[in-house]
Amino acid sequence: MKNIILKLFLFIFLYSLSNSTFSQYCLEENETFTTQEQIDSFVILYPDCTETEYSITIWGENITNLNGLNKLIGIGGTLEIKYCPSLNEISGLDKLQHIEQDLKIQYNEALEDINGFNNLTYIGGINLTINSNPKLSNISGFNNFEQGVLNINVTANPLLTDIAGFNKLLSLNNEGDNFTTGTINLLNNENLKSINGFSNLTSIDNSLNIEANGFKELPITFNKIKNIGRNIEISKNNELETISGFDSLLHLNGYFKVSSCEQLKSCNFKAKTDSIFGYIQFVTCPVLDTIEGFDNLKYVQNDIQFFSLDSLNSVSGFNNLNTIGGSLNFNSNNKLKEITGFSNIDTIFTDLTLSRNKSLSHPFKTSHLKYINGNLTISYNDSIINLSGLNLLNTLNGTLEISVNKSINTFDGLQSLKEINNEIIISTNKKLIDISAIGNINPANVKSLTIYLNSSLSDCSLDPICTILNEYSIPLNISLNKTDCKSVDEIIDNCNST
Repeated sequence: MKNIILKLFLFIFLYSLSNSTFSQYCLEENETFTTQEQIDSFVILYPDCTETEYSITIWGENITNLNGLNKLIGIGGTLEIKYCPSLNEISGLDKLQHIEQDLKIQYNEALEDINGFNNLTYIGGINLTINSNPKLSNISGFNNFEQGVLNINVTANPLLTDIAGFNKLLSLNNEGDNFTTGTINLLNNENLKSINGFSNLTSIDNSLNIEANGFKELPITFNKIKNIGRNIEISKNNELETISGFDSLLHLNGYFKVSSCEQLKSCNFKAKTDSIFGYIQFVTCPVLDTIEGFDNLKYVQNDIQFFSLDSLNSVSGFNNLNTIGGSLNFNSNNKLKEITGFSNIDTIFTDLTLSRNKSLSHPFKTSHLKYINGNLTISYNDSIINLSGLNLLNTLNGTLEISVNKSINTFDGLQSLKEINNEIIISTNKKLIDISAIGNINPANVKSLTIYLNSSLSDCSLDPICTILNEYSIPLNISLNKTDCKSVDEIIDNCNST
């Protein structure tokens, strides 16, 4: 009996010893490797070590490989590989399966290729960062990485031409309500021409940011994305010629912004989503001449803005859009001649602004716009003759300003306008001769009236203007127009004589 008990205790002891050796946690604190000798001796000092609870930093001038870490399957903290000027590839970490915090690979002068990490399935931190590796040309690893609550940041790698990894990645997730994770940042990689990776990515909980890369067209890999929890931003990509795709996109819960792309000529947004819960903005793309698509959109929660697009000829999409929760703004688009899109829009919840569009002659070819909850501003447009595309507009819950339009001669198109609930400003329209189209407005809600420096305008004695001058005490600025409309007294005389 004693022999049996002794053997049992011996078995338990040996099993425990063997098990603890196999699962040895080999570091007692965060570790920094600064020499190749330290890395090579790691496997000798800890021959059975597969896990560490702490962070590992690799930082040293003579480090050429990481083979001494080739038994590690888990790191309990952050793995950072930086300032290793002799390291030209990352090998030795092929068995690594999980990193509980961040992975950072940055400032490695000789690093040319990242083709490892093919057993890595999980990163538990906020960031996977590949940054400022001046010779890095290819990223082809991470092919078992499926899901993460993190940001993927690929930034400032000037020779990077392709990202071919991440082909099992299905989604990038955000944790909590503060949107600190779940973003892809592709920034300042001026030779990045293609992305053959991310081929199964369907969901990004936060944003997709594409800035200052070398794409001539957006990678087709993004055509499988169905959900983006916040924003798409495409900016400063100076070789980008066309934007198309996002064919599968069903949800965009933030903004869509395109800015400062010097060679961008066309945008055809083919997404399936019918709502964008942010704004749409195109700004400072000097050769962009065509904007189309957006045909499935019915609702945009915030603004739609077109700023400083020097070559834009037409905007032809948006024809199923019926509500804009913010403003619609066309500003400083010198070649824009007509707006053929937006034909079914019914409501704009803040402002409609057409300003400094030198060639714009037909603001809207057709329009169903009935209600603007803010201001209508038409100013500094050299070619607009009338406002015929606004013929269904009924209510303006803000200011009507029509000023400094060189060619406008009538307000034809505003005959249906009944309510203006703030100011009327008609100023510096040299060829304006007829404002009778606003003769159906209710004068009771007008807060102030300016008719100033319209050198061809002689008839201002419309019924609502006469009522305002005779019955209401509001701020007035009426001067420097043509005879019979030069002053309040002249207009009142004409009102009383008819």
